[in-house]
Amino acid sequence: MSSRLYQIASGNMSAGLTSSEAAIATGTTLKTILQIAPAIGFEVVEWGISFDGSAAATPGKVELVETDVPSTGGTASVVPCSTLATAISSGATTSVVVAGALQGSAATYQIGTMAFASGAGGGEQMQVTAGGGGTTLTVARGVNDTAALASIPVGTLIYALPGTGAYSDVNPLSAQPSADPLYALLTVNGTGATGFGFSTYGTPTRVRSLDSQLLPPTAPYVKQFPLERGPQVNPGRFLQVRCTFGTSVNAFAYVTVVA
Repeated sequence: MSSRLYQIASGNMSAGLTSSEAAIATGTTLKTILQIAPAIGFEVVEWGISFDGSAAATPGKVELVETDVPSTGGTASVVPCSTLATAISSGATTSVVVAGALQGSAATYQIGTMAFASGAGGGEQMQVTAGGGGTTLTVARGVNDTAALASIPVGTLIYALPGTGAYSDVNPLSAQPSADPLYALLTVNGTGATGFGFSTYGTPTRVRSLDSQLLPPTAPYVKQFPLERGPQVNPGRFLQVRCTFGTSVNAFAYVTVVA
């Protein structure tokens, strides 16, 4: 296993830039407050949940599970990852068109490219100097000692580098090289994939229980799995933190994984 740790929380990390992260309201029916759809396999090393239900008197059921059908209707996590929409045919090109915006604001930041198995394109880092909040980016080519590539095909992965002005709900916890795109490849984002506060619970046919607890609604809970003994979750499945309480309480959950 790699030592690269990543954390995904139900508090909407990217929306908490200038305010406290939001808690998620539970309820009397089963509700998923955090869901992660792996794009690559990972191992869960820790998860935790806390509450603010001082008026509630009965314990609630809190579970970490893997399911085959996702919950829906939540807020999608932000993962600044897209693909090249227009091919680059010259190392002197200073405009990059991506299929989806990498950043919600026009802040300057760095992006990287990564070729897939075909080998076309390759890796390059660029500095976004204008248009950072949209899909047409003005860039300075070949930064951080990477060469400006003469040919980058449509569909090449484009990811925004953490720590250069981009934000993400997938947070690297350990040291990470600036050219490492793993955090952008870790999860599939979308309201039916990775996110928080899902209002509609799906109807899975397979549920693998990873940890189940009855907890008072005023007490936090943290579970750290022994090294290399944590649950492993593969693409095509959904990791969920789900809750059922006798009355609505606010909850905050996180999951730390190694990939």
